[in-house]
Amino acid sequence: MRRTVVAAGLGVALVGGAAAAVSVPSVAVAAPAFSGVAVTTVAEYGPRGTHVIDYRHGQVLRIALPVTNTGRAPLTVIGATFAEGPLALLTVRDVADVKVPAGATRTVVVEALLGNCKYFHERETQTYDGLILSVWSLGRSADRAVSLDRPLLVHSPMIVGCPDRKLNRQANDRRDASVRG
Repeated sequence: MRRTVVAAGLGVALVGGAAAAVSVPSVAVAAPAFSGVAVTTVAEYGPRGTHVIDYRHGQVLRIALPVTNTGRAPLTVIGATFAEGPLALLTVRDVADVKVPAGATRTVVVEALLGNCKYFHERETQTYDGLILSVWSLGRSADRAVSLDRPLLVHSPMIVGCPDRKLNRQANDRRDASVRG
């Protein structure tokens, strides 16, 4: 009887120790591929170059991200977001769950909506250096910030390219910033 109790105690200690020692794996991202909207990569713009997105209001940009699981346990990418804050010109609309085995690379497709131009004049830009991936592994969820190979640059369109814009540059009133347009 004593051996059983000791063995059970060791099993719990080992499982508890393994759970404490193994955290949610980290991820790395390589150069993305784009579709749905024109994207021009300008290697000479900025220290690493820049991916310039051709803003088309209401269009969806698809970003295919090669994600590498650098940890020892499998993970599933369950979501993504840009650290955009309110009224972003580019917001994540959808991410399909993708299982990534330990040490493997899989492609995660992020669909991002181009919107909110009514709050910006035509000279404003937003830059996104990376994404925050939500992952699930070992019964836990975690967010992992990942940098892109080059930042994404979104340029607000001219007044005629934004259906909700007023024909007045001073009309980009952001007091209703909690409402996404």
